[in-house]
Amino acid sequence: MYLLKGHASTPDVDDEACSFAHGSIVWRKLPPLLVSHREGDVAGEVLKLQWVPQGLWIECTVDDRHANVKAFSVRCSLPDEGSFKIIGRGRDAYALVKHATLREISITDNPANPTAKVLTRERYTPPVARAEIPITKSDRDAQFAYWLAEMRAGR
Repeated sequence: MYLLKGHASTPDVDDEACSFAHGSIVWRKLPPLLVSHREGDVAGEVLKLQWVPQGLWIECTVDDRHANVKAFSVRCSLPDEGSFKIIGRGRDAYALVKHATLREISITDNPANPTAKVLTRERYTPPVARAEIPITKSDRDAQFAYWLAEMRAGR
């Protein structure tokens, strides 16, 4: 497993003539992490997502097979026509998104936003939750003996 860190989105105009303003993307819970926006093709898990001055920062884990992925891509929905503003004219025009709801983030080697890159990658071992640590019978018996002694002592 690998821990990837980088920018899921930046304010740069992407290949689809779209730019996300700083703070324009919102989410209620951490989104799924997919491979190239393919529903059901889970790449890993988003651990952290926050706005930083350069854009939307992401920290996520991925399986070893995705360790060398180069970039991120966001999929958002726009609540209404007032969520964006067209800037410029003709070939230089682009949509400046002011309000969007994050649906998912994907890992990809072909991002629409060339600055939405994986900046660091390192091996990662997830912390073991207490419930996942195997408890032997003798450990359990010792814990029950302790609790029983505490109850008898009135504590």
